[in-house]
Amino acid sequence: MKKTSNRLHSLFAALAALILAAALAVPAFAVEGGIADLYYRVFDDAEVLTEDEDNELEDALEELSLRQSFDVTIATIESMESVGADSMEQFADDLYDYCQYGYGPEMDGVLLLVSVGDRKWHISTCGYGITAFTDAGIQYLGQQMTPSWPMETTPVPSVPLSSGRIPTSTLPGRATPMT
Repeated sequence: MKKTSNRLHSLFAALAALILAAALAVPAFAVEGGIADLYYRVFDDAEVLTEDEDNELEDALEELSLRQSFDVTIATIESMESVGADSMEQFADDLYDYCQYGYGPEMDGVLLLVSVGDRKWHISTCGYGITAFTDAGIQYLGQQMTPSWPMETTPVPSVPLSSGRIPTSTLPGRATPMT
C-alpha cells in the first residue's frame, strides 16, 4: 500500500509540475477553432488514480486548457506491451492525433504519457507546444517530477532529448534509456 501511495504522490507531483509549467509557459491567446470535445484530458488506462482524483485532475486540465487556449492532456498506461506499442514517442503521437487533442488549426497542446510498468515517461508536443515546451523546459520538468520518487521507482524518459514535434527529457545522472 505504501509503495502505491508513494507512486500516486509521485505521479501527482509530476502532473502538478506539468500543469504549472503549462500555465507559466503558454501565454493566453485567441485562436479560431477549439479544443477537442471528443475525449477526456485524463486517460488513466493504468488505473493509478481514484475516481475523485481523476475528476479533480480532469477539471483542472479542462480549466487550464480553456483559459490558455492550449490543450493539456495526461495519459497513464500499464506498460508499452499492454497497449501493443514499441515506441513511447509513436504511441504518444498516435494517442494525441487519434483523440484529436489540440487547439486551433495547429492542434496546439501537450501530452504527458506515463508508462507505469516500464517506469518511463514522455512529453509529446504539437503546434505552439513545440515552442512553449523547449528541450530545456522539458528537462526542467523531468527534474521537478522525479526528485520525490525513490530511485527504484523513478521513471526514466522514453528517449534522449530531441528537437521537433516530440521533445523528450533525460534525467541527470542516468544512462540514456534504450528506445
